[in-house]
Amino acid sequence: MTSHTGQSGSAWFHDEGSLLGLARRVRASTRTPEIPGYDELTEIKRGGQGVVYQGTQRSTRQRVAVKVLLGGALAGGAQLRRFEREGELAASLRHPNVVRVFDSGVTGEGLAYMVMEYVEGRPLDEVLREAPAPRTSSREDQAERRRRIEIFAQVCDAVAHAHQRGVIHRDLKPSNVRIDADGRARVLDFGLAKSDAPETIEVSTSGQFLGSLPWASPEQAAGDPSSVDTRSDVYSLGVMLHQLLTGEFPYGVAGNLTTTLENIRGTQPRPIRSCSPGVDEDLQTIALKCLSKEPDRRYQSAADLTADVHAWLAGEPIRARRDSAWYTLRKTAQRHRAAAITAGVALVASLGVATWTSVLYSRATSAEAKATASLGVAERELGEKSAAVEFLRTMLTSPNPSQDGRQVKVVDVLGAARKRLDDASLAPASKAILCAAIGDTYIALGQYDLADPLMNMARDLRVQIHGEKHVESVFALVRLSYLRSRQGKLDEATDLARQAVADGESALTPKERARTRAQEALALALHFNGKLKDAETAFRAAIDDQRALGNEDTSDFAEAVSNLAVNLRQQERTDEALSLYESEIARAAGRAGKPTSTQFILKGNYASALHGKGDYERAARYYREAIAGLTDLLGEDHDDTLSAVSNLSTLLIQTGKFGDAEILLRRGAAAAARTLGPDNPTTLTFWHNLSKALHEVGKLDEAETLMRKTLDQRIKILTEEHAHTLITMSNLAALYRAMGRDEDAFKLDSRALEVRRRVLGESNSGTLISYSNVGLYLAQHGEIERGVEYIRKAVDTAAATLGPDHFWTGGFRGNLAKALDLSGKTDDAEREFLESHRVLNASLGAADKRVKASAKSIAEFYSKHQRPQDADKFGALAE
Repeated sequence: MTSHTGQSGSAWFHDEGSLLGLARRVRASTRTPEIPGYDELTEIKRGGQGVVYQGTQRSTRQRVAVKVLLGGALAGGAQLRRFEREGELAASLRHPNVVRVFDSGVTGEGLAYMVMEYVEGRPLDEVLREAPAPRTSSREDQAERRRRIEIFAQVCDAVAHAHQRGVIHRDLKPSNVRIDADGRARVLDFGLAKSDAPETIEVSTSGQFLGSLPWASPEQAAGDPSSVDTRSDVYSLGVMLHQLLTGEFPYGVAGNLTTTLENIRGTQPRPIRSCSPGVDEDLQTIALKCLSKEPDRRYQSAADLTADVHAWLAGEPIRARRDSAWYTLRKTAQRHRAAAITAGVALVASLGVATWTSVLYSRATSAEAKATASLGVAERELGEKSAAVEFLRTMLTSPNPSQDGRQVKVVDVLGAARKRLDDASLAPASKAILCAAIGDTYIALGQYDLADPLMNMARDLRVQIHGEKHVESVFALVRLSYLRSRQGKLDEATDLARQAVADGESALTPKERARTRAQEALALALHFNGKLKDAETAFRAAIDDQRALGNEDTSDFAEAVSNLAVNLRQQERTDEALSLYESEIARAAGRAGKPTSTQFILKGNYASALHGKGDYERAARYYREAIAGLTDLLGEDHDDTLSAVSNLSTLLIQTGKFGDAEILLRRGAAAAARTLGPDNPTTLTFWHNLSKALHEVGKLDEAETLMRKTLDQRIKILTEEHAHTLITMSNLAALYRAMGRDEDAFKLDSRALEVRRRVLGESNSGTLISYSNVGLYLAQHGEIERGVEYIRKAVDTAAATLGPDHFWTGGFRGNLAKALDLSGKTDDAEREFLESHRVLNASLGAADKRVKASAKSIAEFYSKHQRPQDADKFGALAE
């Protein structure tokens, strides 16, 4: 091995004799090693340093990948120590986009090995070869470009996680990224990784080049290991990004070694837009910043890079270009164009599945459209509306509305416009329009506290001009009701909506009443207050209003139908809801024009219904479509985007992807608390779901604190009788059971049962869950007969109302089996256990955690009754 002292950048490479000797030893190492605890090793990949086998862990029958360092000279000294360090470093990383390391050691023959998670999938470079690099700005190329950047963002997330733990990869390239069966990027092969801690800098100080040359950084190509740090990984990521966007390397790497090293060290990268004109300036800026030859001019870590990549995906300003206030304003205005110019978004409610969460999507009425709408307003006022709209447009398109050097955003422009309202020489009617337009824009941006005084002022001005019974005054009242629902002030929202309905019925024509959408506001407030039947009546009245206006083929009609479907879902009439969603999604697909936020919310609601039916694969696809669309149109911190993220997280929890769910929920909870406040229903939903995820990953104390806090807030804001409060109560009881606090769990379950029977009725699935939980506790604490009676009620009612093959019915049968076993009725218990597992497996699939829990319970049952073969059979299914 040669030293780097005074030698060229190519001195790291072996001479020809060394290479030939090495090749002979590698070819000679063909015998499959014996790894303690692992069977069925089959070679799947052989590289210069080691061999990767697919195997099976003997104790769990889980498939694993086993990496073995090649023998002979390869296993000596520095390389063995590097391999051992690979295991230590990789095992310290826990991230959904990093391949996990489970075990490592040395065989009896002296071969070092490491056991890793086996990832089904294909290398990223193979996946990308399926489609040419997108070069134009066509819709198809834009979609493919976004798909590639979404994958790249996951890779950056993984590397950022490593950097935060002091680990540098040093060999990033597309072949070291696998795309798993779920389409998720997984970074692997930390075999060249090193820690950035001072005491471990000596790794690889022999001068041996560690990494793959075409993706290497200038400092790696220069052969200076002491200069390799997190910024070297950033450079390699920049090369990957250049490939993803253009299909080419940023400079020549196909020539001889010396030329390639010189290109890496000194040749400036080709401008991306010269290769792919469809790439926007932001993406080119990100890539070129990564590819700076001087490390100080790059992103200083992958965390900085991933922040800009996610900003690009969300349509937000990137940090690399935030020195321009005008750039920031224009970028934000593009992202919120509908909110800033027309203030037009749709009223839609969105329900989650596992927690039956529902989140309002308020209607912020278009200022300009309403300015020209003919609702019997005088010609003079129409002229004033035009002046008001021009005032707002001028504020939003001013070349530099802020001179103080701050980053300019739409909220800054709106703030400036709001301050000028008192100074502008505007007639009351124009001021009312401006107040409503700016207020509606704040609602669309999730800034409810800023919208509040403006919407109140708009209402007061309308009443002052027209009186309370005028269509504009009623419409202003409806806007206030929507805002109150957004703020979680549900009683006030209901009262305002009832007043709007009453005023409309006493003074307005049928078409005027329909245009105010007062019935929708009332329906929404009633729905969130838990008065589902009354809300259904109002939702159907709102649909009739849209029909009266001839709106069957508009997004307004789709909103009204979607709201009704949400309501039916919460009443457990899922098949009716699915039928409504499918008809409206088909209708929306045939509508001309760009997709709207309403359409994406509709898809999110449809995903929720599919989720409730156990169709997890399609549900996940529609959730992700909804999140991507809402992020593009509204931003990642908007409460409707957050709602879709929360709903997806419940599916991840149910399918055992707890780590992914926790990451989503922590980000979402922080964003919701920051933008909506700690008392907002969306924030409480995130807290609840995050607590569920923490429960599943074993962080019980943190989960209990958060779930208790959520329950207290929901009782305070929604009352104890609300469906969401009762769900939180049941889930806190489940958490107490996991903590061994059975008596505390029983108290909560008993209270939930009492309230559910009174409020929701005997056949509601929540009531049946409480019956089953209370019954099992009674059976386990000596009241076996009474406990069996409670659980039988749950089983029989579920079979009659949901069907014998519904997963709830199967779950209740599992509890019945446990109670029967305690009563000594072993044969009956076995029959119920097996039927429970059959139903759960058929309805949820073998991978579902509830199916595995069922198999575990059956294995324990057979073990208790001395039937080891049956116990082993079901024990294997539980793994």
